[in-house]
Amino acid sequence: VTRYFGHRLELNQLITWGGFISVLGITLAFILLSSGIKHPLALFAPIAVSVFGNGITLPNAMAAAINEFPNFAGSASGLTGFLQMGFSAVAAQVVALIFNGTVYPLLLMMFAAAILSLVSLKLGVSAERHGGAV
Repeated sequence: VTRYFGHRLELNQLITWGGFISVLGITLAFILLSSGIKHPLALFAPIAVSVFGNGITLPNAMAAAINEFPNFAGSASGLTGFLQMGFSAVAAQVVALIFNGTVYPLLLMMFAAAILSLVSLKLGVSAERHGGAV
């Protein structure tokens, strides 16, 4: 999908679309589970949509991070990987702290992470357009 749309859209557009797809999937999971549907597909199908969005977002975000400073591609790649693992570790601990025996804490953390990624992208693009540091 990324290869197909990569020639038609900019990196930031692909990252944004992937983020919106992720938010859509997580929101759909919230809606289905909150409405009382207890079937496993009520969780797994919307999360598959979210993971599809992540599959669009993550490679393009990595490419954008590396393209920003091509002379430091190795460092940018390493730092990006470190930040992904670091945020994942923190998110796992937060989910464990707020776990209440349901799937909602996990969905809440996934939703917050997806929204945070979209907000940080918009702030970075805005700063870039205004000549500020990203």
